Amino acid sequence: MALFFKPVLALFAGISLCFFGAQSAYAATSKQPASHTPGSSYTINYDDWNYVLANTVLKTGKSDRRPASKARLKNTSTRIKHGNKKATGLEGNRVLFHEFDDGHRALLLAIRKDLEAVPDTLPLREFNRTEQLAYWLNLHNVAVMLEVSKQYPVRSIKRIAAGKNNIWSQQNMVVGDRPMSIADIEDHVTANWNNPLVLYGFYMGAVGGPNIRSTAYTADTLTEQLTENATEFVNSLRGVRFWGDKAHVSSHYNLGARYFPDFEKDLQNHMIRFADAKLARRLTEAKTFKAKSYDWGIADLKNGDSYSGSSYNTNPGALAYFIYDPNTYAAPYLSTGITTNPDFMGYIGDGIPHHVAALFTGLKKRSERRRHKVTVTIEEFLEGAGSRVSVEP
Repeated sequence: MALFFKPVLALFAGISLCFFGAQSAYAATSKQPASHTPGSSYTINYDDWNYVLANTVLKTGKSDRRPASKARLKNTSTRIKHGNKKATGLEGNRVLFHEFDDGHRALLLAIRKDLEAVPDTLPLREFNRTEQLAYWLNLHNVAVMLEVSKQYPVRSIKRIAAGKNNIWSQQNMVVGDRPMSIADIEDHVTANWNNPLVLYGFYMGAVGGPNIRSTAYTADTLTEQLTENATEFVNSLRGVRFWGDKAHVSSHYNLGARYFPDFEKDLQNHMIRFADAKLARRLTEAKTFKAKSYDWGIADLKNGDSYSGSSYNTNPGALAYFIYDPNTYAAPYLSTGITTNPDFMGYIGDGIPHHVAALFTGLKKRSERRRHKVTVTIEEFLEGAGSRVSVEP
């Protein structure tokens, strides 16, 4: 199954975020060289990764900070035992991992290996700083998607991202003759780019992390892409929840703790910068900021749940019909088009797991202000990647 849609990129006028050329004093901690070529016109091609993202990422839209428990489907009751029960359970873009097979994983591995080999074609020092950052973020996210897909189905990313044998610390990549892990890439980026905006570029496979985007990062659009991710994340429940005057912020910020030396004050100021007016007031009034909130649930469509409801396993067409109704019932406010056909809504219990129906119903209620149409089609992944490195004329 492939989902096609037109990504909507927001413009954030008046915000200057071109810090990617500034190198941090922490660079010495990285195993990768940090030298670069200012003004370099070399670029890296991500057509194959773009295709994968466009066909596997389900955009869920902006959070309205409404807890998931208040947006559940009525006829599923409050006693559902399947799916993500966190307040953040309806937030964050999703990857259709349940559709992945060995061929898809083989393609992801091929893309990852091809990206690893870029320095064998042209050393990374020949690229400018922004092109390098886009490269590291894309390599990181390809690697995370591959590793999560290999472990799927799994309900909690914590089981595979933490502990002694976690997949984040496995050095199964080689970049410039140096073995690297997913965690090594995160360390290299946070050590060499002195801007907390980079934190929003790391796809973590979990609902609680920043959004996986439907397009690859590129040097030309990087600031805009990361700013959009930051704004979505900060204004969501995944970014911060409140208990009275106490702000429980995402523990994702621990990944870039060095950006916030005075953690509470610096993080407060950082989040206010991206918050809307209402949230900014609450952030300003908060007395404490503790990094203790995170939703480890897998950011997929089915919450890593093997339960499918009556006919779901034998009727995959039911899900396709639920996502897209060719008779123009596709809702225009969701990037993926959720059906509003009242006849079909009565069919949900027969073919769609209740927790999946609840997810889509919650998204429908939340996203009524979105007004763009899309289509859904079925295709295979690209067979070839083409030339990876190019130079501008």
